[in-house]
Amino acid sequence: HADALLRGDAPAEALSRLDDAEARIDASARSYFHRPELHRLRAHAHLLLGNGTDLVDDELARGAELAAVMGSPVMMLRIACDRLELDGETPDATLREQISALVDRYEGQNPPPDVVRAQLLLAS
Repeated sequence: HADALLRGDAPAEALSRLDDAEARIDASARSYFHRPELHRLRAHAHLLLGNGTDLVDDELARGAELAAVMGSPVMMLRIACDRLELDGETPDATLREQISALVDRYEGQNPPPDVVRAQLLLAS
């Protein structure tokens, strides 16, 4: 729901939904695979609200750390691509290397949309 709100240019409401989701996760004893995605979406909401790049970077870093701990290459790739796009004209070479290594994991497969996005970013 937060993703749809972000696409509909309602970042404040998206943050509220993300807060609700985090509260539900925190109240549960279960582990949730999508927690890195919540941080990624929270970063986008902060970006749209103009809350500063430090807050955006912190959310993306938390999401990337969780994705790595969980062993989720798809989430690691999605967040790395977001970070590369935010770096703009001065991308971090280490980030490009990380994306390239993650893309290589899908060699010989029909690439999912996140891999196609990463390939396009690396080519540009």
